[in-house]
Amino acid sequence: MPLAEWTELVLRSPHLTCVVLPEKGAEIASLTHAATGTQVLGRLRDTPPPDAAFGTAFPGAAEAEFNRWYAGGWQGLLPSGDAPCEIDGIRHSFHGESWGRPWTVLSSSADAALLTVDLAHPRLRVTREIRLAADRAEIAVRERVENLDAQPARILWGHHPVFGGALAAPGARIELPAADAETVRCDATSRFADATGLRWPPDGAAVMPAGPAHDLVLAHGFAEGRARVVTPDGSLAVAIRFDPGLFRWLWVWILAGGAEAEPFVGRRVVGVEPWTGPPGLDRAVREGQALVLTPGEERTTEIAIAVEATGEAP
Repeated sequence: MPLAEWTELVLRSPHLTCVVLPEKGAEIASLTHAATGTQVLGRLRDTPPPDAAFGTAFPGAAEAEFNRWYAGGWQGLLPSGDAPCEIDGIRHSFHGESWGRPWTVLSSSADAALLTVDLAHPRLRVTREIRLAADRAEIAVRERVENLDAQPARILWGHHPVFGGALAAPGARIELPAADAETVRCDATSRFADATGLRWPPDGAAVMPAGPAHDLVLAHGFAEGRARVVTPDGSLAVAIRFDPGLFRWLWVWILAGGAEAEPFVGRRVVGVEPWTGPPGLDRAVREGQALVLTPGEERTTEIAIAVEATGEAP
């Protein structure tokens, strides 16, 4: 699928090919498994071409701005997630700011790249290393966030990978460790009402439905930082590994032909998204679940996604 006019940074290993769009938030736009030819990440459409309006809506960009540019893939999201809000005098945009800024490539090789960006609301420096393993089908994203402000920064930090094709087909399985859960009603096509105090999986949440459905399930309170999505026939899986001490929530986004807004209508993807807190920075602040970085403080973490195919070592 063409990626329409953005500069592409292509990384390759014997097992994976990865396309990064540095100008579009250092988004990982595609991830192809060499042994099976599978495009692992979900794609809703061609990436919209760049224009002069990209990245100009901050601070306070609404959901429609994110949706205008969204095409699938894997985004890192800072310093907020979900609805716009104002915290500590800072206007936060829908899903933050990092997705809508051009990043600078500091270095790159055949199978790795180092990128950085400075955010303005609040002032954060984000450095991201993307590396493909040489001996297995695994991609690792190592990310460092530094608070450049003279005051503490209360933020949400998340990663937004979505998977498509057979990984989002009816009957695909979503496997999480034991966890508490909440359900969120996204729109009229959602199967679930807003509910708290549940356990994973709420009825029907662990298997991709035939649809139409548009669901969000929030898992938290898990002890292990891992999750898997498995095709209906078990021939292919993706396994996500992350630090559960930092990313204490998993937002499980199930798009199964439902949704009321473009570009989501009629599409199928499943997202398993590690986040530091629940949707909405304002909620996270109220509940004491925001990540707080003191002036000059840095935090570093790594998220890895491995592709597991029948007959291959995971």
